[in-house]
Amino acid sequence: MKISVERYHYPIGQGTFSAQIIRGLGDSKYVCVYDCGSVSGADGIPVYVDGLCKKLNPNSKDKAKIDLLVISHLDRDHVNGVSKLIESFDVKKIVIPYMSKIEKIMLALDSPSGRRMLEGRDPLTPRSSLVNAINRAGDYDIQFLEEELGDVEIVESSRDISTEYFDINKDTSKVKRWPYKLWEFLHFSLYAGEEESVKDGFVEEFKNSYRVEFGRNCKDLNKMTASDLSNDWIKLKKVYAKTCERMKEAHGVNCKDIFNSSSVILYSGPADNLTGSGENYCRVHRVSKGRQIIVDYKNLDEHYRESFYYRIENDNSKYIGGWLGTGDARLKDPLNIDELRVNLGQERINRIRVLTVPHHGSENNSNDKFYNIFSRTRVECVVHSDPGYTFHHPHTEIEELIAKKGLVEVPVTKEPESCYKERLLYRYW
Repeated sequence: MKISVERYHYPIGQGTFSAQIIRGLGDSKYVCVYDCGSVSGADGIPVYVDGLCKKLNPNSKDKAKIDLLVISHLDRDHVNGVSKLIESFDVKKIVIPYMSKIEKIMLALDSPSGRRMLEGRDPLTPRSSLVNAINRAGDYDIQFLEEELGDVEIVESSRDISTEYFDINKDTSKVKRWPYKLWEFLHFSLYAGEEESVKDGFVEEFKNSYRVEFGRNCKDLNKMTASDLSNDWIKLKKVYAKTCERMKEAHGVNCKDIFNSSSVILYSGPADNLTGSGENYCRVHRVSKGRQIIVDYKNLDEHYRESFYYRIENDNSKYIGGWLGTGDARLKDPLNIDELRVNLGQERINRIRVLTVPHHGSENNSNDKFYNIFSRTRVECVVHSDPGYTFHHPHTEIEELIAKKGLVEVPVTKEPESCYKERLLYRYW
């Protein structure tokens, strides 16, 4: 039996677009994409989307299939390429972050193009776009999204762990039997952190400010339609802005970042049927390629980038590599870190060979305790960023933490040569 895994982290600047292809027996395969968006170098997204199409379906005019699209959260640098993705592929299942009705309204108010989206006038967001559907907050629900996007299953992530599998039917006599699970995709959001209570307070403050501004007989926010929101847009924007100011004074946090705290976490790795198939009767071959940061440990300010081609072979199935995507999750909070560890379990954590660094390497989203989880030989920390962008990610503090832990920083920027590629080949006999 042979299983191959391909992973790509595309160089689209300040944004994230990651794809995984799991190939099994014959033509069987499973495709998973994590986020698709950028605010710098966004013109590159169509190029890489087209490249992925050709890779999956080189000789066919039919649309290639994406089995699982996971959207970590709704910031534009994670979603503004989703419309191109949906137009180009036959997407079967989409996982989106859970948000209450009022949170969706607040998110629309926070967006510069929120009103145009509500009225369907945003030229950059076609009607078939998931982003447009989500931002039409007043009418948004799962049924609406499914009607908007056609034959696609929509799932809202939650604190409960959900698992998708790439499986085959175990076949020893050319008779299909029970499912044989080879690869797993776990997704969940984190809710244990202190910012969850801050978010709840933010929502309550917005509701109270709304009632004061609009009067006792105002319409219930939970019953508002897109038309209602559009009609009262200017007054609602003022209410939202004042709420943000008060919450920032009280808690010292950017209110938009609060909604990032529940970013959907995605883990990809071998399933039990694969790892239990005989750890000493296999061959694991792994190659990764990209750019890495080399640090002078005597002077952490001295570092430079160089290309790498890393290769390893092992006879133990425990060395099959896992990957962890973190979106903009608040993984500096000890409670969130503990929840992450519990949800993944130590066995999965030990398999992780590639980690997407939270929030493009922001100092506000990870810390020493988080990177301690991954203190193993050759864990590659992928940082999706454009160092020249406004926030200058990754921050020096995070780069130093990665270096001190002996992990490998892999910058994926808007430079084509920074594209990260990984190939994993597993043979069992």
